[in-house]
Amino acid sequence: MKAPLRITILLAGAAASTALFATCSGGGTDGSGTETTIDVAAVQTGLEETGAFAAVCHAAPNPGSAVRANLKTETLSKVVKHIREASLRTGPIYRHLGSTPPPDEFGDCGGRITFSNYSHSNGVTTATLVFDSFCSISDDVGGNHITLDGDVSFVDTGTPSAFGPITTKIEADSPNGVTTDTETPGGTPLASSKLSFNDFLLQVGVPGGEPTSSNPDRVSIDELRFSNLVSGKSYRQTDYSLTEYLTPSGSQVVNFTGRGYRSNGDFYDIRTTSPLTLDANGDFASGQVTFSGSGSSEAVFTIFPGSVLQLTLTVNGTPVTTVPACNP
Repeated sequence: MKAPLRITILLAGAAASTALFATCSGGGTDGSGTETTIDVAAVQTGLEETGAFAAVCHAAPNPGSAVRANLKTETLSKVVKHIREASLRTGPIYRHLGSTPPPDEFGDCGGRITFSNYSHSNGVTTATLVFDSFCSISDDVGGNHITLDGDVSFVDTGTPSAFGPITTKIEADSPNGVTTDTETPGGTPLASSKLSFNDFLLQVGVPGGEPTSSNPDRVSIDELRFSNLVSGKSYRQTDYSLTEYLTPSGSQVVNFTGRGYRSNGDFYDIRTTSPLTLDANGDFASGQVTFSGSGSSEAVFTIFPGSVLQLTLTVNGTPVTTVPACNP
């Protein structure tokens, strides 16, 4: 499997969209509110918070202008990579879950990833994946330290084979979440956040092979929350449904839908209006996600092609230009 477009896009899109529209004060997030109105004022308020998840930019290129936002995107991608490689066992030490747990993985700068409550029978593995102060060094200039703490419980259902179980579905939960702390090599804090989710389900389109357009991988998540532990803001998404497959040319294609909530409980809907695509080299190629509110109001994110996740934005048809220029 190539770069984790499926989960990276899902989480980055969810978090970025909620950051844009969740800035109103007010009550709970039980979904009892009404459909919200999407407007420029709400988006402008949330743009700074959105930068923690994806580089929102305008299309006139200006090299170097999006460095800070790209650093934050890389941080999220690194977190997603570890969760996906570990809980969904696509990393090299997780490919054959058998009668005994895989060995611990140790961080570049301390800590470890380990398994607890491990059991395996007839192709089905049940366990809790534990991030114990697992520290990795970021690929960005300066090599910031990213430390994960928390756990993900999962059930990997597979068909036994001579080469180990062939996964058909994966169910996972992390109600208490995985906390991510980012620091400089010298120990200066840069960011702190928590990602939690309930009822994650991956149904494998082609067990033992790559998903296709006729048999895509299917992902659903009942609820996902992203909390910024510095600002104290928490963002919520529900009812995600996603498909992902590979084309004959090697591109990855993702479509998804979901619902987001503002802090007062009002909601808006999310959908891909053009599939999100990575090319055969693993670069972001194209795609568009639309967030729909009341009275036909909407905001549209469009992928800016390149090796990092950058998004241009229009609100009710008007481009948002009060952001850095996209980094080509």
